[in-house]
Amino acid sequence: MSDKRPMITSLPEGKADNGDHSDRPISSRDRNEKPSPKSLRFELTVFFLALVAVVGSMDAVIVSSALAAIAHDPQSSSVESFWVGTAFLLAQTVTIPLHGTTSEIFGRKGPILIALSIFLFGSILCATAQTITWLIGARVVQGIGAGGMIQPVQHDTSSFVQKLGMVDWAGLGVFTCASTLFLVWLTGGGVSHPWDSAAILAPLVLGALLFILFVFIQCRVSTRPMMPLRIFHDRSAIVGFVTSFLHGLVFGFLGALQHSVLHASLETMTCIAYSAPAGLVASIIVKRTQHFKYIIVVGWALLAAGMGTNITMHPSSTKAMLYGPRVLVSLGGGLLFPTLIFAVQARQHGDDIGIATSVQVFARSMGTAFGVGLGGVIFQNQWTQEVGSAVAAGRIPAESIVGSNVAETAYSVIRKFPETVQAVYREAYADSLAMLWWVMMGLSVGVLWLVWWWGGMMLFVGGLAGKQNFRDEGEKKEDDSCGWIRFFFHI
Repeated sequence: MSDKRPMITSLPEGKADNGDHSDRPISSRDRNEKPSPKSLRFELTVFFLALVAVVGSMDAVIVSSALAAIAHDPQSSSVESFWVGTAFLLAQTVTIPLHGTTSEIFGRKGPILIALSIFLFGSILCATAQTITWLIGARVVQGIGAGGMIQPVQHDTSSFVQKLGMVDWAGLGVFTCASTLFLVWLTGGGVSHPWDSAAILAPLVLGALLFILFVFIQCRVSTRPMMPLRIFHDRSAIVGFVTSFLHGLVFGFLGALQHSVLHASLETMTCIAYSAPAGLVASIIVKRTQHFKYIIVVGWALLAAGMGTNITMHPSSTKAMLYGPRVLVSLGGGLLFPTLIFAVQARQHGDDIGIATSVQVFARSMGTAFGVGLGGVIFQNQWTQEVGSAVAAGRIPAESIVGSNVAETAYSVIRKFPETVQAVYREAYADSLAMLWWVMMGLSVGVLWLVWWWGGMMLFVGGLAGKQNFRDEGEKKEDDSCGWIRFFFHI
């Protein structure tokens, strides 16, 4: 399929359509036109919204550096320390579509202030927590607030009662229950209960059934669906949503790797230090060239290269070898953060931009949850094999066995073993991590292929003006909200 350049179907605010140029392609002259100067109020609003994003992102990762210390607190168990980090992720992921829907109906200002208030209250609870249970509950409150701290949607001037009537209560309730059950299965398996236990399988089955019911409600029942399936009508959007999920999945794998407090802090720093500059550069390039497909390709290529290089790590690797590949991962991930949003938004109807953005954030958060859960499973399974082989060979005595369920936070215990046993465990760590690097590299290469071959419609954004409502020349708007399903039967 050959690419066509999209058209602008809406004019920038403040300009009337005189019938001459409302549907012409964006020319190089248009791209070089200087935007009108923004007011100080606008600039401050953007700054503080960006600051809110930084705070929310920081809170999502900052606890990971302290999980090892929390796990060794006499008052907490390994399962409780696990939920300190996971509770925030679960609450945030579930509430992202909820905040997106309410913001679309009630406007942005009110819901984001409420979300900030909830986040502030949760932070105060975390700071004053006296028990591990208290801390877990406070992290849930923080996650609920963090899920709504960024919702870029339009304001509606309808009355409050009318707005309440617009809410898709059925879809909202079913989706929240389905997401919660699914995340409980994903994060609790192998931690609180075995994967094949009824306590883990029941949430999986019920969650899957509720997701099917949710799709039916969105297609046939809701008059104003919270997640209109028409946002998946375009190939570019589908690839954007899928790659956002896999982007979160890869970084969720990274989040599954826990180390000592100092080591975790250093690893987190090297993994994210270059992400912000890379994202800024990517945004500038898209603004000037109106192209983003190849930036996404480069981002996934850097991720694949970084993951592949990590496979060669071993206990005696130099610091350059240990942290150098993290720079590639950080750069690749940074390029993807803004460009995947462009992929989702570029061909949406103007009224669907807000909810599409919320779904994109949800897809990435759900991918992160998958990554944390599956990454832990892969690591633990490989750890069991490595330690079992070492015990069978007599390299680890029976009294020095460290189980896979505590392997990720057992550094202080392993340091008490004889040096020969410590060396065996270091090798087991390296080999277990290598399996994760293999999986992540395979995922990155697979997504690289997906974007290259299926992302043919992701070449041109358009003017990035007005509501970003673009269509190809001669293309008609898809009226069937479930028509995106047919996409998979025409590949």
